Amino acid sequence: MRPLALACLALSLATAPATGAGSDSDSTYLVAGLTHGGFEGVAPPGCTLDATSASATGASLAVGYRYAGPFAVEFGYLSLGALDLHGICGIAASPVTVSAPDSGVQLALLAGFGIAPRWELYGRAGLYSWSAAGRGGTEALLGVGAQRALGVRTALRLEHQRIGSDLDALNLTVHIEF
Repeated sequence: MRPLALACLALSLATAPATGAGSDSDSTYLVAGLTHGGFEGVAPPGCTLDATSASATGASLAVGYRYAGPFAVEFGYLSLGALDLHGICGIAASPVTVSAPDSGVQLALLAGFGIAPRWELYGRAGLYSWSAAGRGGTEALLGVGAQRALGVRTALRLEHQRIGSDLDALNLTVHIEF
């Protein structure tokens, strides 16, 4: 997935201005919607997990600023719900839980290009700072998506994001320009 996301981002940077939600001029916008996340877990040494993956549905909210035609910067919050894997560890069979990043904030740069009237493809690259079960960290974030303008200032987005090496998120959001 990373080569595809990087190729889309490179293509975005090298092409004409985007169609956006109706305007190629500088604008501030809000993005809100649903997120479905999937997590591939790794058992700690000496432990056995009941399953090796988990998924959950949550919500996302971001504010962005589009500048210079196809480029934008976004800051947002992503909640994936509870992404936990359960199992046992050691001779005493102690219970263990492996948790995925279940919520966090992201900062990303976007670049898009129009592919047809009212349609745009875009790439995303940034950082995701997360917390789960008392732990936290910062991971690289890559994404690729499509946007369909619904009106002069609104659009519908569908996007796949890869966070770090073990978390995938599929987002369905509404984009509203101000």
